[in-house]
Amino acid sequence: RGVGASLGSKLDDTIRGIIQELYIGDDVLKLLSSSSAANSNNNAVCKQTIPLQEMSHLQSQALQCASSGNMSQLRQLSRKSQMIIPHALDANNQTCLHLAAKHGHVDVCRWLLSEVNIDANVLNANGKRAIDLVSSDDNVGCEEVVMLLKRWMDQISGRSNGNDENVTDVSTTSAEDVATMNANDCENNSNSSGQSNKDGGVKDDIYRLVEQQLRGIRTVKQLRTLLQKNRDSTETHDHAVTHVLGCHLDESDKDYDRQCMKVLAEEHGAVLLRNFIPREVDQLALGALALRPFNFDLSSALDTLRTGIKDGCSDAIATIDSQESILSKQEKKRIGKHIEEVKSQLTVPIDASVIVQTNFGPQIQSYSSPSENNQTKKRKIMESLPLSRLRYINLGEWNYNWGDRKYEKVPNAMVLPDRLVSLAQRAHAIAKLQSKNEGSTTDAKPVSFDMAICNLYHLQRPSDRLGGHQDNVESDISLPLVTVSLGAPGVFLLGGRSRQSVPTAILLRAGDCMVMSGNSRGYFHGIPTILSNGERDEPDCNAAAAAATTDSVETYRAFPELDESGISILQANAASGNTVAEEVAKTDIPSLDEMRFVKAFLTTVRMNMSIRRV
Repeated sequence: RGVGASLGSKLDDTIRGIIQELYIGDDVLKLLSSSSAANSNNNAVCKQTIPLQEMSHLQSQALQCASSGNMSQLRQLSRKSQMIIPHALDANNQTCLHLAAKHGHVDVCRWLLSEVNIDANVLNANGKRAIDLVSSDDNVGCEEVVMLLKRWMDQISGRSNGNDENVTDVSTTSAEDVATMNANDCENNSNSSGQSNKDGGVKDDIYRLVEQQLRGIRTVKQLRTLLQKNRDSTETHDHAVTHVLGCHLDESDKDYDRQCMKVLAEEHGAVLLRNFIPREVDQLALGALALRPFNFDLSSALDTLRTGIKDGCSDAIATIDSQESILSKQEKKRIGKHIEEVKSQLTVPIDASVIVQTNFGPQIQSYSSPSENNQTKKRKIMESLPLSRLRYINLGEWNYNWGDRKYEKVPNAMVLPDRLVSLAQRAHAIAKLQSKNEGSTTDAKPVSFDMAICNLYHLQRPSDRLGGHQDNVESDISLPLVTVSLGAPGVFLLGGRSRQSVPTAILLRAGDCMVMSGNSRGYFHGIPTILSNGERDEPDCNAAAAAATTDSVETYRAFPELDESGISILQANAASGNTVAEEVAKTDIPSLDEMRFVKAFLTTVRMNMSIRRV
């Protein structure tokens, strides 16, 4: 093992617990319990003895489940014997993959390919593969299956040729990544037939190639080094990152930024509002609104931070208007350490009024009671999770299910805060003045935004990033996406309608706002990397970057009632007995403690609010 006896024992216990939770069966547990007999018992365990007549019946069930898309039943059949599904054939020699693909069950197809290892190139009695059945049926709902099978077969073909460099592992590809390969990609591929590379392979995934270059970048200094290296290189590639909007190597980059942003706005409908929310107090209050549903014990958390952070470092959380620039690198590191400890101690309750996703895996939500026929297999529900593992929050009355790529109405959920609605409406109004490609959104009536996905990227985990995807499951995709950046800076990639388009890299900082409307509403986009917070070696502050990008910069005050120190006029009036002001102060304006905690929290996190209408 190479891990030592003590750690090895803990590892065994963990694996047994996982197996029990997945209900794989006692045979595997027996196999693990005796490592000395593992090799001799392996074949006996895997080849579970099932009578021939029963095997035939189970394989018929598997074919029916694949045709209807019954994933849970397929998993149960697979647990009975690994021989059932791979060898199941109907009268036309069609496998489970043929039937699942024919009826457009993309999740079943992905599972059959990656877990059951069914060959995508197997032919039925008519000499057709699974992908041929999808195309011949001309079913528009099967476009996702076509793209999945193409990518899988390309992957297998690339490996058989000994070339794994740019092959996408479909087994780890999320439902979002595959589902976003829609009809636009099919059209692009049909128009680009004959444009494959010289080796006969498919066209490169340019978006992924750009993404890979940026994933190892952690600071602005490293980002500049990459840009300079690519500019000095004698070998030029379309996917080489030579410019990142907002990261300037010389004065010419400012002109490049201005021209590029003008093209993005006028021709694509993508408008970047630099430093749109310039006041730190507004940024902190917005972050506090996102975390408020969790009802954290902030007084205890702040006391812990004050106790752990001594000397002059206490100023970092003592007041809202304290300046980070007075802190040394060692002090910042010490502060970050204590903040991570507090994030690990604070827990998000499972019954919070928002639906969340974590690094632990699937979405945490209430599971239905077990069925009458399956009383003993109720999935275990986590009671809570540490704040350090929180990856995203759904704000509003909708929950976005990343696995199924659909929105679900959340009963008894709070509506999207009016502050976020007003912010998004104002940003969209400004963007419409700069964009000439607004489609149906030119209506004078403001958009009724009703949901926000708040992504969290923790600096201590470089794996926290957002892969290239399209937001195209809303009821009206002509309505805009309004994205607000808080906390640590990050690089945003804005691609095109296919992954073969060269994406534009944009450095987003706290207070920036991105409005995607018009053509850009359906573009691939994502966050490949997050940069360390509080760097002062970047001379282009947001105000300077904004001035270099546009002729005039309009800013927005999300909380005009708050002064720079976070003191609210309404709160002062509430203290004097004004009941109306008291209600507003309680429900709408975050407290000083909330904003103090968010200030500490955002030193180690990038918070990205994507406001939309479902």
